[in-house]
Amino acid sequence: MQMGLAMAVMNDPANGISIAIIGRIMFITSMLLFLSLDAHLVVLLVFKESFTYWPLDSTFPFSSIDYVLKMVSWMFATGLLVAVPAIVVMLLSNITFG
Repeated sequence: MQMGLAMAVMNDPANGISIAIIGRIMFITSMLLFLSLDAHLVVLLVFKESFTYWPLDSTFPFSSIDYVLKMVSWMFATGLLVAVPAIVVMLLSNITFG
């Protein structure tokens, strides 16, 4: 790996750094898998749903401990919902290149 594909480096003029070509190919593959699994729609749905739990025009809606616990459980559940497609995409891209 050190003498072969790791030596192939592409100059990135937008960021001013050098990027390994294999890393760029893995990034493109992961992005295409992320979009093909419609994970971007899940992220937008969670973003839209967050405004129903905590509207912008209200103050801290911590009227009771029960509501706080519901908000915290929703936060962890949606965090897992957003993270699972990214984990699957990374797993599939690593399996593809393996």
